[in-house]
Amino acid sequence: MQEENIAFCNIGQTRIGETLEGTEHATAPFAYLRLHGRSKEWFTAKNRDARYDYLYSSESLQKVKGKIEKMASTADMIFVAANNHPRGQAAANAVELRSLLSSDKVSASEILMKTYPVLVEFAIPKRVADLVAVVDKRKLLPRPRI
Repeated sequence: MQEENIAFCNIGQTRIGETLEGTEHATAPFAYLRLHGRSKEWFTAKNRDARYDYLYSSESLQKVKGKIEKMASTADMIFVAANNHPRGQAAANAVELRSLLSSDKVSASEILMKTYPVLVEFAIPKRVADLVAVVDKRKLLPRPRI
């Protein structure tokens, strides 16, 4: 994969049987990590929402941070996609992870912070309209440096 600059898709998912342990391969100029959650009902869930209904713990996100930092030692860019979404868990985990990577509090919507009080440690509440205004003005939100 490295010879062809093909990025390996690292997956954070429930480990059952012979499935891969969370990987941290960087095989191209960019690395890719998907966070699917670690629900024990992953393979028996009756629907998509039940399968992805998961909130990563702060301890788990510290491990994810370590994987991202390891990938960043060889890749120029890291793409992280969170897909644990039925109740906004992906957004909450993204806010926390972004804060961990930047070592600073980041902006998050008031609604998200009320839903996930753990975010008070990682984020500064903003009205959704204020967050949208930044995007509408085509200003990029600050990205964490690692």
